[in-house]
Amino acid sequence: MTKLKIKAPCYTMEPIQFKLYDFCEEFSGFRSDVSKKLIGCQDMSPELIRLEKNGEIIFSNSVAVCPVCGSHHNVKDGKIERELIFMNLGNQTCKVQRYKCTRCGNVFSADLSSIVEVNRNITKPVIDFILKSYSISGDSIRKIMHRLKEIHNVDISYQSVENILLGLEYDLDNDFYSLSGYYLFDALWVKINSVWNYILALFDLQSNTIVSYDLTPSESEKSIYKFLSESTYNQDRNYIVTDLKH
Repeated sequence: MTKLKIKAPCYTMEPIQFKLYDFCEEFSGFRSDVSKKLIGCQDMSPELIRLEKNGEIIFSNSVAVCPVCGSHHNVKDGKIERELIFMNLGNQTCKVQRYKCTRCGNVFSADLSSIVEVNRNITKPVIDFILKSYSISGDSIRKIMHRLKEIHNVDISYQSVENILLGLEYDLDNDFYSLSGYYLFDALWVKINSVWNYILALFDLQSNTIVSYDLTPSESEKSIYKFLSESTYNQDRNYIVTDLKH
């Protein structure tokens, strides 16, 4: 029988370099700061473990603490799926470890508060990018949306970017002295807890910043007049342009 030298089929191997922390929870804490930034988790809590198995992202806690009784005596109770939007990774379907407290019987999930806010699916690094682009660079909402998609692989809508900006608390005391006096008024129709409300917002056209905003149950002439009067108190009001979008 003739002996043949056969080369290893290297061309069939995936061009991915795996690390030990991709498979073992005990070593996941050794992930470098550079790789954390690439996956949009640079501020991830040390107690939060992020694994990648078979192309899936799995979150769990190194030490699970019951939020009801504070007990550390908990057992794993399956996983739940959650859609999250990461910087550079985009939209990902993640699995979050669920736990059951053996003391009080409470069922809870791994704490993701260090990377995403409650009732949101857009992670904090994406929100930080939106805020800095808007407040420091002065980028428009549509420009922020396109930069996120083209550079950071984050595909979110114009409305999502606007909702993030309108949902912030602004310190207006120091900004009032730099207003131009040219404003754009916008009323946005939103549903909160199955009830329709209106977000009234006032933008400074020259500085491209939000001057003031308020949440009201109706879009009556009285409520709009009250909002505009309070927002521009002791300020120049050369023009107020109304742009209503529902």
